Amino acid sequence: MKYLCWENLVDFTVTPSEVERGRPHPDMLIAAQRKFGFTNASHSVVVGDTTSDMFAGVAFGSSNVIGVLTGAHDRISLYDAGATTVINSVANLMTHI
Repeated sequence: MKYLCWENLVDFTVTPSEVERGRPHPDMLIAAQRKFGFTNASHSVVVGDTTSDMFAGVAFGSSNVIGVLTGAHDRISLYDAGATTVINSVANLMTHI
């Protein structure tokens, strides 16, 4: 974070090495949930660009799992993995939440 000068842009980070299991398990999302103190996962928005991100969002219980087409997987793969919406870019995110 410091190397990229992103300290003022990001409130919280979590990596697979900081939790028991990485994606497709929802452990990183659960860590964020604990950090921010919200209780209803269905009110969350999970955004990712891989099928593992989609699987994690579904397993977490989010009702808004948004796939982004800037990663390794195509639209069909993201939907098949549980995306509720697929967008071309995170620049389009605010029009979908």
